[in-house]
Amino acid sequence: MDLRFDAPPRTVFLFLILLKIASTYNTIAIAKERNPKEIYALACMLVPTLTMLAGVIISIYTTPIYRNQYIFPSLSLLALFFGIALSRSNRYLKTAFCIFLLLTGLAQYKESLYQEYGSTLLPQTEQLLEASGSFDDTVLYNYDIFGFIYRAQFKERFPDMNFISISEFGFSQDFDSVWYFDTYGQPEIDPSLLDAYGLTMEMVGHFGIEHNEFDVYLIYHLD
Repeated sequence: MDLRFDAPPRTVFLFLILLKIASTYNTIAIAKERNPKEIYALACMLVPTLTMLAGVIISIYTTPIYRNQYIFPSLSLLALFFGIALSRSNRYLKTAFCIFLLLTGLAQYKESLYQEYGSTLLPQTEQLLEASGSFDDTVLYNYDIFGFIYRAQFKERFPDMNFISISEFGFSQDFDSVWYFDTYGQPEIDPSLLDAYGLTMEMVGHFGIEHNEFDVYLIYHLD
């Protein structure tokens, strides 16, 4: 099943327009009433805004250091600002905006589902493991921090499959063959170790999970 979904066009611009309207409305309310709640809302908005402006200015005139991730922790404050500003509106506008958020949220969730599960070769990896019935149910990996992800993702579907780091696997033990998930840039299996125990590696293909792509090899005895 193709999970890919293109978000509605110009959604980002619509959000920017809504934020601009809310900020203008909030600023006018502060000028008229000096309500502490509105001032607090404006302060919430300024945290991500000033963080972004400062980062961009520093990047332009000194060293390029700014990344969009820097404002992610403060986006909740931006949402709080928008909620306070919207609280002054009538119920029809609130209802319309909630429906808009619901629809765009559902659209984005489908895109997130694709990014999380369909964009990095997970279906192909699952098909590979499905075909492993004729081999030992053991998967070696060299990317240690992904060990718990492999187990969390595959254990329910493949309960008899063991996921072991290459640093913990005993190549001297008796086994027929094992899969090996080889992530680029991580520690490799020493070829001399394979030679010492009469083993060889045969590449199966390129697979992946959770934005971690790797080559899969089948390790087995030469005899």
